[in-house]
Amino acid sequence: MEDSELQTVDLASLMKEWRQLETEIEMIGAAIKEKRKRVKLVREMITKTMKAKGVGTINIKAGAVHVRETKAKAPLTKKFLVTALTDFFNGNAEMAAKCAAFLDENRPLKTSSKLTLDPLAPSPGPLK
Repeated sequence: MEDSELQTVDLASLMKEWRQLETEIEMIGAAIKEKRKRVKLVREMITKTMKAKGVGTINIKAGAVHVRETKAKAPLTKKFLVTALTDFFNGNAEMAAKCAAFLDENRPLKTSSKLTLDPLAPSPGPLK
């Protein structure tokens, strides 16, 4: 076998393995997504019940369950920036828009590579 034929065979088997792994990951991901939805719903129900009954802590065999509230700042969206900058510039919407545009234009960009498959593309040759 020539090197090019060997590389084609290796590429074909790698493609098959890649598609199989991608399919498995998609199936597992869907199951995890459903479990996370259920966990979120159950967690909200427990929290609501504990708050309604005025219970801050419940002891269980695995340890203690606490209801804790934390506060986090919301993300900086373009709409929020324009609104906040308009307030900062005493109603000068033009200056606020310029400042928001400047910030948006100068944001750093992240670059990453990802291998994807277009499901509409016909499969060439023996790589089915």
